[in-house]
Amino acid sequence: MKSMTGWLRARTTGAAFTVCCIIAIVATLAYSPGLHGPFVFDDISNITDNSAIQISSLRPSSLYAAAVSSPSSTLGRPIAMLSFAINYFIAGNLSNSSSFKLTNLAIHLINTGLVYWFSLLLLRRAAKTERKPTNTRWMPALVAAFWGLHPLNLTSVLYVVQRMTSLSTLFVLLGMILFLYGRQRVHEQKRHGMTLIICGWVTGLIFGTGAKETAVLILLYIPLTEYIFFSRADFRTAAATPLRAFYGFAIVLPLLAILVWLLTHPQFIQESYKIRNFDMTERLLTEPRVLWFYLYLLFIPDITKFSLYHDDIPISTGLFTPWTTLPAIFSLLILTAAALHGRKKYPIFSFAVLWFVFGHSLESSFLPLEIAHEHRNYLPAIGPLLAVVYALGIVFSDRKRIFLALGATLAVALASITFLRAQAWAGEEQLIVTMARYHPHSARAQAMLAELLAVRKGDLIQAQRHFEIAAALDPNEISYPIRMMVLSARASFSRTNGGLAKSTPMGPDPFHILVSTQLQDHIKDQLSHKALTPTTISILDDLASNIRQSPRQYYDLYPYAAEWYRMILENPNVSRDTHKSSMIHLFEISTAMADHANALDIAVAARSNDPADISYALMEADARIALHQLGRAEEILLDIKRNPNRLSPDTINDIDVLLARIRTIRAGHAKTSHANQSLASRKTAHM
Repeated sequence: MKSMTGWLRARTTGAAFTVCCIIAIVATLAYSPGLHGPFVFDDISNITDNSAIQISSLRPSSLYAAAVSSPSSTLGRPIAMLSFAINYFIAGNLSNSSSFKLTNLAIHLINTGLVYWFSLLLLRRAAKTERKPTNTRWMPALVAAFWGLHPLNLTSVLYVVQRMTSLSTLFVLLGMILFLYGRQRVHEQKRHGMTLIICGWVTGLIFGTGAKETAVLILLYIPLTEYIFFSRADFRTAAATPLRAFYGFAIVLPLLAILVWLLTHPQFIQESYKIRNFDMTERLLTEPRVLWFYLYLLFIPDITKFSLYHDDIPISTGLFTPWTTLPAIFSLLILTAAALHGRKKYPIFSFAVLWFVFGHSLESSFLPLEIAHEHRNYLPAIGPLLAVVYALGIVFSDRKRIFLALGATLAVALASITFLRAQAWAGEEQLIVTMARYHPHSARAQAMLAELLAVRKGDLIQAQRHFEIAAALDPNEISYPIRMMVLSARASFSRTNGGLAKSTPMGPDPFHILVSTQLQDHIKDQLSHKALTPTTISILDDLASNIRQSPRQYYDLYPYAAEWYRMILENPNVSRDTHKSSMIHLFEISTAMADHANALDIAVAARSNDPADISYALMEADARIALHQLGRAEEILLDIKRNPNRLSPDTINDIDVLLARIRTIRAGHAKTSHANQSLASRKTAHM
């Protein structure tokens, strides 16, 4: 009898492995068109422009620098950043993104297997509390297939930086699986149950947040699973004390700590909302509509609705603006209340709803994040898909073949849509054109199309038209007209110097055609009074870099750029970091244009406002050297060097470089003076 049971278990395990392999093969085929696609959006700041991950060795110092180099996170997301660095080390360069995307696909396939495992454990627990449908054996496979092949998950695979999401999900799923095994052992009063529970908590919370902070939601997922699937009677047995201790110290205390931190750091929220075109109330009103939009994409995967950006979703400015706001809020509350009420009778459906709601309780809450992104559904989507498969299992409980045929058909349909989406991700041009065509009211998509037309096609007329559309769609985003001016200045320089842009149909001088008093007043008004968005800050950073590297190419733009930075310095709504970076950018572009007197004025003003900042002192010394005020420059540098303990090695090196310049200039002066004296002596001798 035991041998027969073992044979059946082995057969079941073998079948599960075979099914997971089939899903993996189909998923690989579905994603294959996009595996050589471009780096996009946040890939640029986190990967391609992040020198820290571009390591040439696996020395601990290099790995540590890479691990803490994320520019988009408070905690740094070290596990994800470390994985990017190792990817780079293996690939050797960033010219081909396929190494990064193949790694993302491998993580996704592992996660698909974990979804199968997780679903299997949940369905086994549910079978103990309600009538078991006859198709339960195949349900985990269909949940894994639907989830692994669903086009909504594409950005978590082909959008490289979203490895942060997929890695975080990997650890959370592992943590939940360990929790379920451990909790079952506690229920059965077997050994090592609490050990497995704690290992699950550590895996999901500690390792998960090392990839992305959303893993903190395991603090909600664990009590949710306890509430839905396990008996309160266990808290009256010998296991009561360790269980209560676990929930008290490992769940309640961390949640309270997070709440206290948020309440005592309100500026963290308030400052971040300054860069958004909506406030907290508007975000909270909008997010219920966004959640229903996510569910629409899950259940009706219309390929025209998917996008890298969803900035075309209207903001809810009131309960009836748009009119769908109140119905979305009300229906979401009813659904959540029904899930809480029916958890004993319908545990799978209750779990599915609450898992989805809890999964969005961080990124769809009061936090000042962007309104919508598809990758936020990567983990929450498991709940609704589990409910769909379970419902199909009940409907076709006595018709196994129909259930399997329908499930396979739906899985193939999802894979086909994912394949079509992946084709659009095969190249930057296809992706941009597809987004702009399907999302004409997305300001970002229109701006990306304008950039494509200007840079790749040389069509400044059409580019300007799409930049104007983007600016009209999002008038608070001042980066669009600034970027158009930058591209036009570059085109004017190319025409003047016989560049390829001569063939563009915009006329002989696109820059001066574009520049107008009205446009300049609009830009200056926004920069001097409104909060700067991340995109605007990024565009201005790029502008400063371009002017430093090619001052002749941007000569006509320099007066405007200098005025823009001055407006930012007068803006009371910019952060301290943005104010400082703008001061430094203004100094650097003035220096690049040999406007050393202006550079000195900037440095002196900066230093008077913040005498303790050594970077401003170095700026002043640099400007004085350029103006041959060598004595004063040397005095500043030697004064800084008198306190070496507060100086970093890079700062000491910068001081030494500037002092060496002073010595070189003085040596040149001495040589010139000596040569002049020799010439005078020869003239006197001839006389």
